[in-house]
Amino acid sequence: MYGAPRFRRLLGLAFLAFVLLPSVASAWVETAVRSHHARVVVDRDGKAEVRHELGLKLRGGPLEVLEVSGVGAGIEILPDAIVRRSEAGSAARWPLEVTATESGDLRLRVVDERGLRGGSFVFEFGYRI
Repeated sequence: MYGAPRFRRLLGLAFLAFVLLPSVASAWVETAVRSHHARVVVDRDGKAEVRHELGLKLRGGPLEVLEVSGVGAGIEILPDAIVRRSEAGSAARWPLEVTATESGDLRLRVVDERGLRGGSFVFEFGYRI
């Protein structure tokens, strides 16, 4: 008799965990690169300014951070990075916080507490090297 109520409580807790946990763990993001444009302006002294426009198609979400690999070390990040919807006429824009990692990658963090959800977006960022 003592085991049956305990078993029911455990079964109830397991059911709640089964119902609640998938809603937390079900957040997924699928990204597909649709376009990439890079503009490089080289000064006479050999320094360069590199500007990127990276077009992504997002499914799921929210996307809060995007990592861009292989940029390199010793860069100076330009402060005007944004992400915007790619649809013509859309005024939706969010600032990006760009940081460089020790391994030479860039981390683009969307400065919006909700992140980005499905749709097409253009990430605009740049750096000096």
